[in-house]
Amino acid sequence: MDKRMGAIIITGANGNIGAALAETLLKKGENTLLLFNKNHQRIDSIIERYPRQTIAMQCDIRNIDTLIPAISVSLSAKSWLPLSLVHTAALRSTDHNSLRESNPQVWREVIESNIIGTYNVLKAVINCFQETKIETTFRSPGKKDNFCRIVLLGSDVSRIGLPFGSAYGASKAAISNITRSLGVELSGEKILINTVSPGPVNIDDCHFSDEYREFREKYYNKILSQIPLKRFAEAEDIVGLTLFLISEENRYITGEEFFLTGGKI
Repeated sequence: MDKRMGAIIITGANGNIGAALAETLLKKGENTLLLFNKNHQRIDSIIERYPRQTIAMQCDIRNIDTLIPAISVSLSAKSWLPLSLVHTAALRSTDHNSLRESNPQVWREVIESNIIGTYNVLKAVINCFQETKIETTFRSPGKKDNFCRIVLLGSDVSRIGLPFGSAYGASKAAISNITRSLGVELSGEKILINTVSPGPVNIDDCHFSDEYREFREKYYNKILSQIPLKRFAEAEDIVGLTLFLISEENRYITGEEFFLTGGKI
């Protein structure tokens, strides 16, 4: 199979998880379309090492009018067809207050980025998948698999909530429900969609504000004692499950939410 005729789309690709996933896929010979908002230092490093297999695209996923044509043009530039989407882009609450004391603008921004942004990304990529269904020449001869696959990055706060971060918690709960809804809605189109919802993840948090890092440290310290495996998830844990869900080995799992919590219920 000439993998260079297909591509995997990753949003939030400059983030810890998005960049780790891109690295793994590129090492396997896949092509990637990497979407980012502002920061791009990890993507710059990836492009330097994999220039022929990578397209980077700066975009605001909240703006569907520019997002849809930008994705289409980027893929067409290399005659790539989208095989899968992994959507990791998300905005965290920045005020860390109770709902009573929260800033309405912060709530609005989180919901717009994480829910409306997810809607926009899904709408754009699902439309691109239709072309993939027609042009299947990149498949190996004899392969019967003609699924396209989507993985959304959720969070275990979708089931346990997030005190002093209810906007983010609500947006991640919406992600899991979107997955359940589209699992049924897209089944007739042979598009599989699932959510991977980790608990706290060890990441490089140097780019976060001091306020958020303090909030994160307190929350993580509280949660660690509740995790049976006595450690936080690593990016590689999330990448491993995601790779399976977007692989040809997955032909039956859709509409599911997978919690990576080290045994914590």
